[in-house]
Amino acid sequence: MKGDVKKFGFNARTLDDDSVKDVLEAVGVLNGIEPYFLVGGIATQSYLPSACRRATSDVDFAVVKPLSKPDFKKMIEPVEEYLKDQGYETEKKTANRSRSYALYLSREDAGNMCMEFVRRNEKNFAKHENRLERELENSRRKIVEGRSSSYMVCTPEDIAVPKFADRRNFDKWSRE
Repeated sequence: MKGDVKKFGFNARTLDDDSVKDVLEAVGVLNGIEPYFLVGGIATQSYLPSACRRATSDVDFAVVKPLSKPDFKKMIEPVEEYLKDQGYETEKKTANRSRSYALYLSREDAGNMCMEFVRRNEKNFAKHENRLERELENSRRKIVEGRSSSYMVCTPEDIAVPKFADRRNFDKWSRE
């Protein structure tokens, strides 16, 4: 199963894959309704040419508000409905030990993938609120490539700076 992330059975993919574009179109239904933005590997890819994109197994989002299980389930309903209309099977995952809530997706012709939303209780959100609000304010609206819908994505500096500032990641990177 080359290209699969074996641990979870998700297919590794890039922003060029139609299934990732479907996810970005689906989350676009939250534009103007929920304070979210794309982060992680797919966000990074949104600033790179196709030839430089490295496959990843999930599509990560930050939400600029506390996010409980009931809040996540309510927020994700229109996204899930959109994806079901596109032929995807969906399953919400809200494991107690996880740092995120997830929507697992599968479709016969697209394989398996995962949307993840960082979960924060009131206390944790308050600790990160100023940074998240700044990142949301600076986020950019991007058009889904080859389609007419849009999504919000964090800026390149908000992707890169935290990676370099995290000493553990820097130490690991410098040894490779």
